[in-house]
Amino acid sequence: MGDAARDDEARGADADLSTDPTAGLVLDIGDHVGGEERPRKPPKATLKLDELGALLEAAKDESPDIRAMILVSVSTGMRFCEVSALEWRDIDLKGASLRIDRSQVDGVVGPPKTESTRREVFLPRVVVDVLEAHKQWQEKNVPPKLSAGRVFRRRTANTARRRS
Repeated sequence: MGDAARDDEARGADADLSTDPTAGLVLDIGDHVGGEERPRKPPKATLKLDELGALLEAAKDESPDIRAMILVSVSTGMRFCEVSALEWRDIDLKGASLRIDRSQVDGVVGPPKTESTRREVFLPRVVVDVLEAHKQWQEKNVPPKLSAGRVFRRRTANTARRRS
């Protein structure tokens, strides 16, 4: 590679993108497997703002761990199977982020179903505050043997059976 090409490459890497270089670009990704049209996905069911407010209001009567789990879920869009598998080592409170590296299904924690599910999630300040308070609450109220490093401890199968 010549000096001019290296200089152009270096400038490109440091260039300030004031406009979207992909604006107006249309990608033809072709037909779906077998030539049929791509299936249409129905819109995902999401809470409306007033429903979210009602959920958070109702959560005030729940235990601190359930309140924290609800707030983390609705604030980050994480699935229950992801939130319930969180461990404190996955969370960087100072960096306001967490890493999803595992999932819990039917009480068994393991790797996520797909590699693309592994991701970093950035946390709003209110979620960091709630998680810090939750960690303090957990250290004071939950024996370490029961939490085992989990952010939200799981109930045992016997406890779940008794509650149903």
